[in-house]
Amino acid sequence: MVYQLGEQKVDFNNILGEIKSSYPHEDISLLYERLNTDGYLCLRQLIPQSDVLNARKIFYEYLNNQDIFTDDSTIEEPRSENGSCFFGGKKEITHHPEFIKILEHPNSFDFFTKLFEEPARTYDYKWVRSVGKNNYGTEAHMDIVYMGRGSKNLLTMWIPVGKITKDNGPMVVLDKSHNHPKLKKIRDTYGRMDVDKDLIKGGWFTNNYSELSRLTKTKWLVGDYDPGDVLIVNIYTFHGSLRNNSDKVRFTCDVRFQPESDSIDNRWIGENPIAHRDWWKADKEGKNIEIEKARKSWGV
Repeated sequence: MVYQLGEQKVDFNNILGEIKSSYPHEDISLLYERLNTDGYLCLRQLIPQSDVLNARKIFYEYLNNQDIFTDDSTIEEPRSENGSCFFGGKKEITHHPEFIKILEHPNSFDFFTKLFEEPARTYDYKWVRSVGKNNYGTEAHMDIVYMGRGSKNLLTMWIPVGKITKDNGPMVVLDKSHNHPKLKKIRDTYGRMDVDKDLIKGGWFTNNYSELSRLTKTKWLVGDYDPGDVLIVNIYTFHGSLRNNSDKVRFTCDVRFQPESDSIDNRWIGENPIAHRDWWKADKEGKNIEIEKARKSWGV
């Protein structure tokens, strides 16, 4: 099957590979080593499936009330020609009791507490997205550029809100990219950028995924996901998403966890986090810099 990865249509065995599965019952030291080696963990069935499906119902009803879906849509098969929406910081959905349950599930806190060997904490701000037909969630990037003012032990957990298959536009990760030697100069330039200070438009590094794959000689990894599965990535791991080739709207959310004793990025905490206020303001005023210009100045 042919998939759309950024600018390119690619066969699965070209620059795509199957993601490696891990399980919560495995020894935490092995999972810690795997995360440090691969830059990600695809953790199957961390969150109870029933809780994820309850959250999906809330998300579907919220979107349906805004006339997002076509008349033939159902919770299992939501359809829309313009179903791509970002709901970061919208508490009516992100902090709904049935939705916040999957974002801050006790199973997740238990897992990260074991992983960090100390209590874990999470940002108050939450990221929630729907991605419609022929669209994608993000281009290739590292999370450090968006939330790098606090702990460098910060981890992103991506949560599919329902079943997501490869044709539905799931997240992709570049294998071992968090510390790959061929990416050192990129980490030392782009990876030290702060979008709210440097005002780089979008913050993405590239929409040409193949250039990073060629540089590292590694593949972009992707999988199929059932409700309750999560994908955890290092703050320096390159990731993005496939284009949604199906006619079904993709529901996802992501949340950040870090050791409680580490410093925290104050843009994402409190009753009303400021988030990317400066960056968004500059973008509206046309002051943000194109990534191509920034990359030229960095020599990458």
